[in-house]
Amino acid sequence: MDHEPMIKAVAAPRRVLAYLLIAAILCFFAYFALSSRIYDSKKEMARQELTLLTALLEQYQKKFGQYPSNQDGLEALKSKGQFLSQDAPLTDPWGSTWHYSVDKAGRATLWSSGPNGIAEGCGRDDICGVLSTPAFPTEH
Repeated sequence: MDHEPMIKAVAAPRRVLAYLLIAAILCFFAYFALSSRIYDSKKEMARQELTLLTALLEQYQKKFGQYPSNQDGLEALKSKGQFLSQDAPLTDPWGSTWHYSVDKAGRATLWSSGPNGIAEGCGRDDICGVLSTPAFPTEH
């Protein structure tokens, strides 16, 4: 009795399973490589948006002598009509609203909640910028 055809019949599915296992492992590593690149690119995009919003807030401060109030927030950049268009989104790359506050000394802070979506006041993974120019009203 010849067992060679039976051995080939058993070996072929094992080979296919081995190829599928290798393909699954490669997909697993490719997924993590891509997801870390997407994570890094969103963080970079948030930093660029932070730079842009900071520059707009600086322009606002120069024009009006102070940063927008906490009540007006970043919407002031839209309502004055000179800094952002009305339909400009004020959300970070993860879809969360940018956070803004100005303290009693007139220093403004702008931050994104970061990838975890939790506003931690410039902590953990938040992407944060502090506008160091104290904003005292100027006389015109």
